[in-house]
Amino acid sequence: TVGAYTTSAEVERAIEDVCLDESAQLSLNLTGGVYVNQTAAFSDFHGSGGNPAANAALCDAAFVANRFRVVEVRRQA
Repeated sequence: TVGAYTTSAEVERAIEDVCLDESAQLSLNLTGGVYVNQTAAFSDFHGSGGNPAANAALCDAAFVANRFRVVEVRRQA
């Protein structure tokens, strides 16, 4: 899971691209009590299961086919 803060749209796109490439969940520019590793932060997903650092997802599509993973990006509403 990644927590990132930036005011640059270019940097935001670069961070999002890297997170998608690495299968890392991204919390972007969130304020207040931000807990980037909380299960509830990404609905039913804690870790994407898409990389060795997070291969113990609570809920993912690997039971159907190991090639499918879910990676999410959260932003302020």
